[in-house]
Amino acid sequence: MGADKRRDAAAQQAEQKLEQAIATLRRHPLLAPLMLHLDVHRSRRCPDGALAIAYESGSILLHPTHRAETDEWLWVIAHGALHFAFGHFQARQPAPAWNAACDLVVARFLKSLGLGRIPGGAAIPDQPQLRDEQRLFELFRRDGVPKAVAALSTAPGR
Repeated sequence: MGADKRRDAAAQQAEQKLEQAIATLRRHPLLAPLMLHLDVHRSRRCPDGALAIAYESGSILLHPTHRAETDEWLWVIAHGALHFAFGHFQARQPAPAWNAACDLVVARFLKSLGLGRIPGGAAIPDQPQLRDEQRLFELFRRDGVPKAVAALSTAPGR
């Protein structure tokens, strides 16, 4: 098999993993109704360094060339979807503290569902033990965002 055919086969396999993740979420008893209202697709508007960006308009833009396993895509897409479900699209300053608080709440919820795997091997920290976005936001605004929490973002630095 030539190099071009191997690349094409690898790209096709990567897309199948993404499609499997989307199909799984569309059948998930909790997330299926939400997925009906979301537009999930690869886009060049998703910046380098990000796996996905969720927009209040209902779009989840996925990095145009990133390859991941099905369980990682499950986590990334469900992560974006839950930001919609939890009403996280609020303008709070500083935005990185608010986004990190929301990311931690979403990650803990996904862990409780046993859905997907965090890309890059990041782990959900036990600390801080606070559970609501507002209190986490206040903590992160005051003390900064812990590196372990920042690693949960699908769009670092945003």
